[in-house]
Amino acid sequence: MQVVETMEGVLRIIARIVGIVLVLVGSWIGISTIDEAWNLYHDPGRVERFALAIEKGSGIDSTLASATESTGEKPAGFRPSYFLSWIVAVVLLLLIARVTIWMIATGGRLTLYEARSRAFNKALAREVARSREH
Repeated sequence: MQVVETMEGVLRIIARIVGIVLVLVGSWIGISTIDEAWNLYHDPGRVERFALAIEKGSGIDSTLASATESTGEKPAGFRPSYFLSWIVAVVLLLLIARVTIWMIATGGRLTLYEARSRAFNKALAREVARSREH
């Protein structure tokens, strides 16, 4: 019986440490994500790296340019890769933000697990005692 209680104590400590680490790392990632979004707001040219990568991988700008040259039209400086890069950047920021929320919530649950389980155990013991009385 003593070994089981010792193992439970060790597992509670491990769960709390993991919970605290998740909250801290999640908070750091969240702050970094907000900082990156703010930097993109102040310097929209930073999204140019995404645009170049999209153009290099898909060739969408050159394909559109060759298609419009055959019809005789010329879109003045229109680059679909730039618009796609903004969509990719926003989706990535939202995805990172969602993962951050999950990390912080899970870390908080792990950190507070013992308090919740104690409250549940007390309520369960009260119910068992009350049912024995009847």
